Amino acid sequence: MPSIVGLLEQHERAARRRVDGLRKEADRIQAELAAGAGENGSGSEGLPLRWVVILLASLIGGAAVGRVEGLGAGVTVAIALAGFLHLVMRS
Repeated sequence: MPSIVGLLEQHERAARRRVDGLRKEADRIQAELAAGAGENGSGSEGLPLRWVVILLASLIGGAAVGRVEGLGAGVTVAIALAGFLHLVMRS
């Protein structure tokens, strides 16, 4: 029978793998956005900084909640956080 500490360590390793995967996905998306900005001829304009902040903050917040509460809760928090930050940061 596995110990509680062993189960917690196993859960933590799985959560770290998921976070690493999300970080890689965020890096990939950022690279695609940078490449897309170059293709559009917009040069340094690219994606507005507020959208980068909104997307990354909602990704990190959703991942953190998803680790603890499950995927559904993480997605819900990410969407709610993106909407809230959009309202706060729009100019």
